[in-house]
Amino acid sequence: MGPSRVDHRRDLEVARLQRAHSDTIGKFLSDFNASQDQYYAQVLYINGYDEVNTKLTAALQAKKVPDIVGLGSGQWWTFMLNQMLEPLESHFTGNFTADAFYDVFLSEGQVNKKTYWVPYGRSTPMCYYNRDVFSKAGLPDRAPKTWTEFRSWGESLKGMTANGQALKLTPFAMTDNGWLFNNPAWSFGGYYGQDLTVTLDSPEIVKAAQFEFDMINTDKTSYGSQTAGADFTSGLAAVNMGSTAGLTSTIKTAKFEVGTGFMPGEDKDVVPTGGGGMAMLRYISDERKAGAAKVLDFLYDAQRVADFSVASGYIPCTTAATQTTTIQDLWKKDVRYKTASDQLKYAQFQDLLTRIMPALAQDMASSLQKLYSDASASPSDIFKALATQVNQQLPPVKTAYDKVINGQS
Repeated sequence: MGPSRVDHRRDLEVARLQRAHSDTIGKFLSDFNASQDQYYAQVLYINGYDEVNTKLTAALQAKKVPDIVGLGSGQWWTFMLNQMLEPLESHFTGNFTADAFYDVFLSEGQVNKKTYWVPYGRSTPMCYYNRDVFSKAGLPDRAPKTWTEFRSWGESLKGMTANGQALKLTPFAMTDNGWLFNNPAWSFGGYYGQDLTVTLDSPEIVKAAQFEFDMINTDKTSYGSQTAGADFTSGLAAVNMGSTAGLTSTIKTAKFEVGTGFMPGEDKDVVPTGGGGMAMLRYISDERKAGAAKVLDFLYDAQRVADFSVASGYIPCTTAATQTTTIQDLWKKDVRYKTASDQLKYAQFQDLLTRIMPALAQDMASSLQKLYSDASASPSDIFKALATQVNQQLPPVKTAYDKVINGQS
């Protein structure tokens, strides 16, 4: 238990994205409260990324904002463009410094040489596979190197069953908002929009979509699923492409030996970063900003970052955390926890279009649901319609971007 509430302390509130790993975060803040008598920090839990926009916007309107807020990698730009986030350079202190973080994560939170968002609970997609099934099917004990190789492995599974039905190669997540699809899209040479030019209907994007569509409808080795992770751990599918954040729970839940590996490449090897990070609200008082910086300094202690990574499966976001005995021993004991960190050499953050257009996530989710569930659909038509829709939504976003980033009125 943490210390009893002391009336003279300044309240601080950390808005956390979800209750997952709440015991770990709660303990950190309890320890922070016990370590000093100036501030009293507590957690406000928000139920996932979708609820952040609504609750934070309401809090801003009511002028009762949290001091620190957890925002998704495709989410913080919206608040930055509306000038709601505090540049962090003047608040860096102790463990909470720019030099502490991996460059691929730190640079993602920077705009015009200012840092607005720092990594915490970062992830990438990763390939999970059923080692027992692979052994029985005569497949190599590794993740597929390319999407073409991955597709060919479906033939090796034909005739195998799971729970009385045909064993499938992989479920494509019907819940994907475009994050997982970044991997095949980029691997085949496409982009959603690296600048403010929409390229969602490019030949490369359509090729990636057609490839997945054919795995479902021509090969019939794969399928769309609302519960891809659960399908994998229950043994219905041999492979799942899922977040590294699910590593610990996947290992614990599966009744078989889980293998891990990099996401497949094709024309190139590439994987998107994801997960969340921390931001400070711009219009809180200087006193609260000072307190928020102390909390962040405490949270980014190397051992605490390491402990959070072990508890969750998220990638250690600071270089010092990876050097702790906790992480080094874990990697030696279970190499699966090292897969995501090793894969960072192929990591890049999501296209600008994804980061500045929150509506794109829902539009992409609807398009992918159609791709994965409608056997009569045309992948080309799906993404042509998506590109048209996004282009219609783009002008006000571009105006806000040009005003803040390029200084245009």
